[in-house]
Amino acid sequence: MKKAVKNILAVALIGSMALSMTSCSKIKPVSTKDFEKAIEEVFDCDDKDDEFFEYEGKDYEYVGYSDNNIYVVCYVYDDEDDAYDAFDDIYDEYEDMMDDKDFEGKSKAVFTDTYGYITLNGEADTKGWMDDEIYGGFYFSGDTFITVMTTSTSDKKVNLVKDFLNEIGYPKP
Repeated sequence: MKKAVKNILAVALIGSMALSMTSCSKIKPVSTKDFEKAIEEVFDCDDKDDEFFEYEGKDYEYVGYSDNNIYVVCYVYDDEDDAYDAFDDIYDEYEDMMDDKDFEGKSKAVFTDTYGYITLNGEADTKGWMDDEIYGGFYFSGDTFITVMTTSTSDKKVNLVKDFLNEIGYPKP
């Protein structure tokens, strides 16, 4: 009888561990072209609008949109290590913010060698890095580093960020 109970508990524990591992979904890189299409779709904006911006540098390129407390940008690096480093810097800031209890709300962070994300829904008070309401996140996969967020509590702006994250297939806060 005791052995049967132990076996049942062991199977339940393995099942719960497997379920928790699958809930941390891996994200895939997004090209600047697909990111631009998502901007056009969700924000009804194209590269002729003032809110749209793009740049092609020596080691990376980016495309983005910024308007009234909404900021989305996609960096695609020539070297995947640079995307990793960009996310690692943000992750360090995130950990400091959480250690110092400078964030009230919901957050989730996942960081592996090949992808990671930090989602935030709450208020940050870091006296420098983030000092505002925030809904959105930071995302890294392969050669790509992405920021999608709003610092507005307006339902319309939060819903635009949700729609954008759905469009590119990334986790929401």
